Amino acid sequence: MISVLSKRPGNVDKNTSSCNGRLSLPDESLNQTSMKIIYLVTCGLILTLASTFGEPVNSACPVKGRPADGRIAVSVKVSFCCQRCVAKFEKDPFSFLGKVAKSGKSECPVSGRKVDKAATSSISVAVCCNGCKGKVEAEPRQYIAKIAKIAKSGKGS
Repeated sequence: MISVLSKRPGNVDKNTSSCNGRLSLPDESLNQTSMKIIYLVTCGLILTLASTFGEPVNSACPVKGRPADGRIAVSVKVSFCCQRCVAKFEKDPFSFLGKVAKSGKSECPVSGRKVDKAATSSISVAVCCNGCKGKVEAEPRQYIAKIAKIAKSGKGS
């Protein structure tokens, strides 16, 4: 029920929580709470996905060896046994590239144990063109091994 009020100070209608001629929703505090919850969920989601949109682990295309600036990249999902291993990996993904390449899809690259589907992270592999993107998407571990080998030999990433 909406009622029209005169703009006299102190005029309050208890049905619509109106005061001083201003209409407001009866659930104004509920709307503010809902907005705070939406904000917090959005922030959490952004922080969770931050590693997915992180910097590529390489600067040269692992297929052709050409410079790759990260505009075209493949996000490679890596599974782990637990959140501790995810944290270790995310702290320094470069040091685990060789282990990621050698581990099976059901084996944690940090501990060697069986993976838990809830414990995942992603790394970004930069490529020079869409053709190379398709190749890396088809065989990501092969190209991660190549990046790890180049990084280990000290020829850059």
